[in-house]
Amino acid sequence: MNQTIIYQHKEIFMIFELLLDKIAEHTKYEELLLDERNESKPDNHRKVDKKINNHKIYHKQLIKNLEELYKNFELHIVTMDSKHMHKL
Repeated sequence: MNQTIIYQHKEIFMIFELLLDKIAEHTKYEELLLDERNESKPDNHRKVDKKINNHKIYHKQLIKNLEELYKNFELHIVTMDSKHMHKL
């Protein structure tokens, strides 16, 4: 396979990994803040437990979707690029 393509693939994987790490870090911190604020809200505050839980579910789904995209890109390389970008 062409060296430029190989290098670009490596860069893309590195970017995916950085993105996944940063989003995981961000969502973990955000969820801690959500829990902290929920626990310290006044007694007369409306119930937001369900909304917070849905927010956390969305975080998990977002990470899962990014991981799936990563796997799809990996599959694309194996099933298509390796076959179509070989040396002639």
